Amino acid sequence: MQAGVACHLVRQAWFPGGGGGRRPVKTGSALKGDALDFEVEGMHCGACAARIERALSRLPGARDASVNFATKKARVAGDVSSKAAIEAVAAVGYQMRPASELKPVQAVTAAQREARLDLILAVAFTLPVVALGMGHADFPGSGLLQLVFTTLVLAFPGRGFFERALGLLRHRSVNMDTLVSLGAAAAYLMSVAILLRGGQDLYFEAASVIVTLVLVGRFLEERARNGTQEAIRKLAGLQVRTARKINADGSETDVPAETLRPGDLILVRPGERVPIDGEVIQGSSTLDESMMTGESLPVPRGPGEPVIGATTNTGKGRLVVRCTRSADETVLSRIVSLVEEAQASKARVQRLADRVSLYFVPAVLLVAAATFCVWFFALGVGVEAALYPAVAVLVIACPCALGLATPTAILVGTGRAAQDLILIRSAPGLESAGGLTAVVLDKTGTLTVGRPMVTSFTVQPGFDRRWVLACLTAAESASQHPLATAVVGYGEMEEAPRAKLARFTEHAGRGVEAVVENEAGGQVDCLVGRRRFLEAHGVALPEAWLALEATAGQGLFFVALDGQAAAAVQVDDPLRSSSRAAVAELERLGVRVIMATGDREAVARDVADRVGIRDVRFGLLPEDKVALVMELRSEGAKVGMVGDGINDAPALAAADVGIAVGGGTDIAVDAAAIVIPHGNLAKVAESILISKRTMHIIRQNLLWAFMYNVLAVPIAAAGRLSPMIAAAAMAFSSVSVVGNSLRLKQVKR
Repeated sequence: MQAGVACHLVRQAWFPGGGGGRRPVKTGSALKGDALDFEVEGMHCGACAARIERALSRLPGARDASVNFATKKARVAGDVSSKAAIEAVAAVGYQMRPASELKPVQAVTAAQREARLDLILAVAFTLPVVALGMGHADFPGSGLLQLVFTTLVLAFPGRGFFERALGLLRHRSVNMDTLVSLGAAAAYLMSVAILLRGGQDLYFEAASVIVTLVLVGRFLEERARNGTQEAIRKLAGLQVRTARKINADGSETDVPAETLRPGDLILVRPGERVPIDGEVIQGSSTLDESMMTGESLPVPRGPGEPVIGATTNTGKGRLVVRCTRSADETVLSRIVSLVEEAQASKARVQRLADRVSLYFVPAVLLVAAATFCVWFFALGVGVEAALYPAVAVLVIACPCALGLATPTAILVGTGRAAQDLILIRSAPGLESAGGLTAVVLDKTGTLTVGRPMVTSFTVQPGFDRRWVLACLTAAESASQHPLATAVVGYGEMEEAPRAKLARFTEHAGRGVEAVVENEAGGQVDCLVGRRRFLEAHGVALPEAWLALEATAGQGLFFVALDGQAAAAVQVDDPLRSSSRAAVAELERLGVRVIMATGDREAVARDVADRVGIRDVRFGLLPEDKVALVMELRSEGAKVGMVGDGINDAPALAAADVGIAVGGGTDIAVDAAAIVIPHGNLAKVAESILISKRTMHIIRQNLLWAFMYNVLAVPIAAAGRLSPMIAAAAMAFSSVSVVGNSLRLKQVKR
């Protein structure tokens, strides 16, 4: 992905306590390279979105522009000011305001409330017209009553169609409002003319029903569209609104969570949710982090350890937490931002639909005019009979379904992925993932946990395990060796007794010599190192340990106390628990799996054998990984690269789809299209499945939208559809596309 289009979900960002994040999307000003987000008003079809996007892309300094009809949002990147963007959109007949002025996503949107009110009024005014017109009431004043009620329909709930159509006309533009207003106005004016001549065959019910049915479709569309943003609402709903702040004098005050700043102290009591990212400075308890990290079991947290906002204190302890981030920089807020950005982006397949929509409305106007001319001049029917099929063409040809086909599916697909903590950073990323035929997996930090851990601690008979571990921990606490941290952490986890380090000497690359004191004041000589180091000091190792050394590799070393072999310690970078199952699932999907690592062959093949990977590439530099990706692509493969380190970033960027896993560095996340922050590799296969399902739904939607218009317009032009049925069919097409997209919520986990 391009740098700057999404938040940093990095090791220190995912586990608070270090490194700040940034929110690259600006809303109030435009610095060079920034992206501006807006909400657009008055957009009612794909043609509107395409027209606004074209106006924004033509701005001086604009590098890229995208308008999403489903979310009613626009984005423009480059050296562009908010004022210039708003004026450019106003020049083509639409209104726009910065996204920073918007309120959070609501369960019932203002647009939905407005659509519901208009619909209620339209139905109330239309029912009498239908009863009088369809019932063939011929009592005196019947036509006048139809005129009054139809005028009320057009003047109040239907006024928006005419206002928007006239506004666009002033800017020499047309959209679906043009079609609806022309159709309703034609039926209305034709009926008024007939009524003035004393005629009885009126079409007032057609005019009122057209407006009402379009409003029905718009209301159902807004309601269904609102359902596509359920994922955002659920994520935003996890945010804690209030926090218990500890003041400088030790008193406690309930304050809004958004007012907290780095350095503030807060109290998190049992059963409460952590309001913000921070670090425990006092107390200990367990936290349920399942909704943020995927960890099913409660995680112990104590002094010096990080906590993530929105997680729950499920233990019995009270935690005093120092805030490390403000409310808009928490992991949760950046996840919400990431999902919103993905939903606002545009898939490549949508570009075609937008181009078609842009020219579709003018084409429909020409078809409607041609329909009238054929019926009136060629077939010799009257004005009323010629207008009837022309109005039907105007109404049924609205390109709403075409404009909704792709973005609604993207909305639901990215939201569905976010619920499983698969963070898809853009629509093109979601679009491409389903087509992957090969996946290259990094080893360290991807297939493995990425940090050394003690996996085996074997003590010779006759030695006290806890005392040996105490001596080892004391000696390694002063060592600079990369494995020392793992050993010290293991000693703390095993609650080894504390031993005093009296003397320490480190022999770089070989081992350490130390003198350790016990509680009674006695001293023990402690040697820690590899076989040759201990043997050089006259220590004989058991035959079983020597045999173990042949297969254990660089992570095996030994401990001797007072010249006697005491323990063998194995330190490894363990496999992620999900690695083997993830590889098997990728192969089940028909995806070729390759492991690429800079490690030596023995270690690489050992890991590959344990996870079931047959194609192993070892000893690779970063440029070698890029070359591997390009080689696979040259063979016709669609390549996904999965990694977490700086050395993986070039390959992530070179792949068709880069996937960064938990613990990844800033640069690796920037280069990725998909982020799996908790590191569960099973989510790689799941993201492919979600992509496949989303693209399947998009293809269904586009097929339905294209076929609907291709088939419906000729039928309407042939006079086989009344304007009222055409309006109902048009409303149904939009709702059906959104409803079909909502099926993505049911993708199996």
